[in-house]
Amino acid sequence: MRIFYMDFSFVTDEVVDTEIINEMDDRETEADLDPEILQILGDDPSNENKFGEDLHNQILPRWKHILAKGLDKEVKSELCKLYLPPENCGSLRAPKLNPQVRRFLSEPNKKKESFNESKQNQLSSCLAALGKSLNIALSNKGNAVPQDIIKPLSDAGRLLCDFHYRESQSRRYAIINVINKDMRETLKNTMIDEFLFGADLAEQLK
Repeated sequence: MRIFYMDFSFVTDEVVDTEIINEMDDRETEADLDPEILQILGDDPSNENKFGEDLHNQILPRWKHILAKGLDKEVKSELCKLYLPPENCGSLRAPKLNPQVRRFLSEPNKKKESFNESKQNQLSSCLAALGKSLNIALSNKGNAVPQDIIKPLSDAGRLLCDFHYRESQSRRYAIINVINKDMRETLKNTMIDEFLFGADLAEQLK
């Protein structure tokens, strides 16, 4: 068995120091580029932030527990009852499935749809809670709430509204894909309101 020895004697401290200096020079050259040139080059994808600000140490364990194990059913039910959709924005509530469509679904698909509607109603409660917070912030004229509080609340509301819309679309597509072909085109051309396929679906099916 032969043992080979590598000779590293040629790697002197001077060589290592030179490499470090060259690397630092390269970084300084990149940092010294004119901002207009950097703008032309475009954003550096390697500098993209992957995380936001850390959560408060009293919020963190509570949210992590829920993310891992979910909310207690009774707690969830009470929270959903506490934050009901506002009267002037009924579309915040999950649209109901039209009875004309439900009767054509199999039992497994009916259960799946009911589960999806329940999830969306929980999302509605999230939006109602956010809306309530924004109402308080915007109504408090005597003691103005900082914009850095209003903005993330508003942004969260907008994102959740879009999520709510996409949940409605997802429910529609799931049903259209399993419904009989004679109804598919009619269902595709309907608009969402309080019902998933529109309140006037019965008229359209005549």
